[in-house]
Order: sequence, then C-alpha cells, then structure tokens
Amino acid sequence: MAPPETPESLAHRMTITRTGLGYYLVVTVAMLPQLWRNTSPLVRWGRLGLMVAGMGMVIYLVFAELFLIDAICLYCTAVHAITFLLLATVAIATVWTPLDDVDDDEDHDEELAEAGPA
Repeated sequence: MAPPETPESLAHRMTITRTGLGYYLVVTVAMLPQLWRNTSPLVRWGRLGLMVAGMGMVIYLVFAELFLIDAICLYCTAVHAITFLLLATVAIATVWTPLDDVDDDEDHDEELAEAGPA
C-alpha cells in the first residue's frame, strides 16, 4: 500500500516517501561507529540537529495526518516512533557523554603499544 499522494505529502515537488528515504540514508551515515567515536562538537551536535529536524518533520506529518488529510498511515506512525526513539537516544548520548570519555582508536592503540605484552 503506497502512501497517499496529497498536497501535504509533497516536499519541494518530491514525495515525502523519497524525502524520508533520503533523510534516513543521511541518518545512517551519521550513526556509523566511526562518527560516534569522533570527538568533534560539530559531529556530535550536528547529529543531534539532524534528529531534531527529523522530529520537526514528524510533528508536521502527524498534524497533517490528523487535521488536513484526516487519515492515519500506520507505516508512517511506525517511522515516527523510530524517529522519536532515535532522537531520545542521540540526545542522551550527546548531552550525557563527556568529550573526555570518547577515545580515538589511535590513542587506544598507542596506549596498548606502550603497555607492552601482557
């Protein structure tokens, strides 16, 4: 079952389905382990900003479903729940994980080399 093609389901002449797919491709890259180990504030806060933007879109879509389209898309509701859970996870990880606790693999490898064989 395809999502309905309504004026509310279009974003810049692209269906909201394709927009969401593109968004989740970017989120997938932002969630790679290599980027979680990156201590750059730009990466950490950028990931959070990406999730906040996604949640903003979710709020608009829920509003559109309830008040403009007058129909609920169950698939969309599942994606909205996933987006909310990702936002909560990223927010907690960004705010509660101090930068000092995040190690680079190179630093860890150097420490192991200095320690010598066990």
